[in-house]
Amino acid sequence: MGLAVSRSKGATPPPVVFRAFPLAFTLALAGCSNSVRFGLVQHCQATSDCRAETHCEEELCVRDVPPTNLARPVVLGAAVDGKTFSTDNGTWSGTAPFSFEYQWNRCDGAGKSCLALAGETGATHLLASADVGARLNLWVRASNSVGADEATSDASSVVAGTPPVNAALPVLSGNASDGLPLATSDGTWTGTAPITFSHQWRRCDAAGAACADIPGAQSAGYTLSPAEVGGTVRATVTAANSAGQAAATSEASAVVGAMVPPDSLGPPSITGTAAVGQPLTVVPGQWAGAAPLSFSYQWRRCDAAGAACADVGGATGTAYGLGTADVGTTLRVAETATNPAGAVTATSAATAVVSGAAPANVAPPAITGTAIDGQLLATSDGTWTGMTPLAFGYQWRRCDAAGATCGDVAGATAASYALTAADVGATLRAAVAATNSVGTATATSSPTGVVGARAPVNTGLPSIAGIATDWQVLAASNGTWSGTAPLAFGTQWRRCDAAGANCVDISGAGSSSYTLVDADVGGTVRVVVTATNAGGLASATSAQTAAVAAAAPVNVGLPTISGAASATDGQVLSAGNGAWTGTPTIAYSYQWRRCDAAGANCVDIAGATASTYAAGPSDVGGTVRLVVTATNAGGSTSATSAQTAVVAAAAPVNTALPVVTGTATDGQGLSASTGTWTGTPTLGYAYQWRRCDAAGTNCADVAGATASAYTLVPADVGGTVRVVVTASNAGGSTPATSPQTAVVVAAAPANTSPPTVTGTTTDGQGLSVSNGTWTGTPTLGYAYQWRRCDAAGANCADIAGATASGYALVPADVGGTLRVVVTASNAGGTASATSAQTAGVAAAAPVNTSLPTVSGTLTAGSLLTAGNGTWAGTPTLGYAYQWRRCDAAGANCVDIAGATASAYTLVPTDVGGTLRVVVTASNAG
Repeated sequence: MGLAVSRSKGATPPPVVFRAFPLAFTLALAGCSNSVRFGLVQHCQATSDCRAETHCEEELCVRDVPPTNLARPVVLGAAVDGKTFSTDNGTWSGTAPFSFEYQWNRCDGAGKSCLALAGETGATHLLASADVGARLNLWVRASNSVGADEATSDASSVVAGTPPVNAALPVLSGNASDGLPLATSDGTWTGTAPITFSHQWRRCDAAGAACADIPGAQSAGYTLSPAEVGGTVRATVTAANSAGQAAATSEASAVVGAMVPPDSLGPPSITGTAAVGQPLTVVPGQWAGAAPLSFSYQWRRCDAAGAACADVGGATGTAYGLGTADVGTTLRVAETATNPAGAVTATSAATAVVSGAAPANVAPPAITGTAIDGQLLATSDGTWTGMTPLAFGYQWRRCDAAGATCGDVAGATAASYALTAADVGATLRAAVAATNSVGTATATSSPTGVVGARAPVNTGLPSIAGIATDWQVLAASNGTWSGTAPLAFGTQWRRCDAAGANCVDISGAGSSSYTLVDADVGGTVRVVVTATNAGGLASATSAQTAAVAAAAPVNVGLPTISGAASATDGQVLSAGNGAWTGTPTIAYSYQWRRCDAAGANCVDIAGATASTYAAGPSDVGGTVRLVVTATNAGGSTSATSAQTAVVAAAAPVNTALPVVTGTATDGQGLSASTGTWTGTPTLGYAYQWRRCDAAGTNCADVAGATASAYTLVPADVGGTVRVVVTASNAGGSTPATSPQTAVVVAAAPANTSPPTVTGTTTDGQGLSVSNGTWTGTPTLGYAYQWRRCDAAGANCADIAGATASGYALVPADVGGTLRVVVTASNAGGTASATSAQTAGVAAAAPVNTSLPTVSGTLTAGSLLTAGNGTWAGTPTLGYAYQWRRCDAAGANCVDIAGATASAYTLVPTDVGGTLRVVVTASNAG
């Protein structure tokens, strides 16, 4: 209710008057110049005293209030596909008027997983197939001038589908004749999509009644059979969806007639001119017979009388182009009409006798090619009409410069013609004669341009004969040339680089021969020949000669090897080139060869191509030779040295001492490297470990320690260790001793399996620990520390004084676990290991050690009190009581209902009997 106050402008206020306003209106206590105090409503002094968010109602300032939903919207309407949902907006408080916004949401069948429906923002929603199986709710937003609130309705019931309903019957299409197909539409249906359709054709009497299903006729199409002749057919279409199914049957077809085969009412005819190259076309005949009729055609070639006809292969269209094979014949066409009842053929009358045509030129021949002596001209045939095939003949004609006064060129009867010197200054025409079985016709081309002389063209390069060696004589040929005769030739020799490039003319070398000089050595030579005639001039250059060679080297004193008399593995041998003649400058290359002891059966040593060579293990027992190759611009020549003495093996030599690796601690393993050695492979190595004092002196062999590895033992503690490595090969044996190790120390304890705790984990029970398993230099001592942990074995803390190997559990341990830390010690140090946590420590259950007692006067109305007795067990214990009424002997006791306190007031019913109290002690155990 809204509150309004009115009074007249007198001195005495009238009674308070209440007027109906929306519930959300409240007094604007701070919005007016006067306020509400002590339950009294003051007047607004004027309308202007109210703030913007308030208004005056009968001089009372009232504040506008935003909407608040008091009752949610409700979805109204039947939850069925095709029906419309509407809404009750719900109940709202706040300042009217309200405006409303809507959003319909589709949810799953449980009313969950809701999604907004696009565009569905009105107060109603038309249910559709997509809503079937879902629930819908409605979001409503109420707004006024000062705010808004929103609420969502409960979900509707699950939307049901609507079964199919036929709105328009199925319709048959097709010709109702035996052997022809009919088809049915599905008709028009309403109902929840998707709708599926099935079909059943029915055979009926002529009136469309007395129908029966046709077995197997269950598709949308059906081909009529003799069984339907004289009757009708119908199609029943059954529509089905998730809500049900319904059937609808078509109207009956027309009465099914028997199939009538085709019948010719008039034969086909032929239009067109009976001449080669002309087309003929069929005019179809006239036909009767049951539809549908299909037609096919066959052209037939006949004699001049239209008889003795034969099919023309492949001529099965409605048109036919006459060819030379048809000349002197006539043509007929056979038209075949076909329907399901059969096929009938009708044949046209014969055409006139087909005639041929003589050739006729419609476009003259044309000449292509360049009008220059030696070029090839060609003529086209031009374009002709007439009966085919056409044969063509050619005659080239030489004319004056104006293309007149022509005469046949003897023998020039091909489609092409090569111009000759005789044609220079003239023009040419081509005459083409076309011939067929009817006659011959000739057409002549336009003239060519005036034929020009052909400039020289090189067709085979000049060549150079002779040996390309300093001071040898070379001779040039002109090569071969085409061009209008006569031709004159000039010559120029050129000096080039080794690739035949960067050539320059050789001064004075203009004759057909040339003698090579020193300046040519290392380069090549070419010759340029220039041909000249009335058409112009042209030059051609020969290929370059081979590079002009100098005199090749010749050996006149064999190569030598220094150090050859005492060759030993590792010794460096040096080459002497020997003595050579030949054109300077001579360069030398080397190949060292490995031979047998007699200097024979030599093979190249891979990579040994320097002027020095270090003898290697592969050379031991054999000899070495040196091949020196001398090279200059004239070529290469090789010479081989005498062999060295037999190469001896080199004994081992230590170049880096053996090294011992590993930690110098009792129980640790040491390993020896061999050190680094020179000497002829293969080297073998032997080992002897030695025990020394702390300074690495006074060493003695360790018995049996002859492997490359050694494990330190307690006897080594306080001393050092060395290893002696002896290298051996075919050249001898050499020992080398490693530096001493660091002083060997005792091995500190190391846990290899953790301590374990045994005993029962219950308050008051005793636990004991085993040490676990340890390594380390003897003798080891052990210390203990018990730790109290949480139930997960974490957050552990030492238990003060719990340092023995056993421990008695106490109440403080209950609910947690324990671990024990075992510390092992020896001369090498200390190490600790922690046991796994115990099981959780359980409380000890209560145990009665002296019975409960009852005190008090045994008179009706007196108060008895129970003493708990004495109990053992983990604190804290709680006590419960049950008083029992017994006979005079204290037997046959029963619980006294409700008597469960530690005190009990005797009642008359107890007189003559006795009482007992049962005390039950409880703790975490």
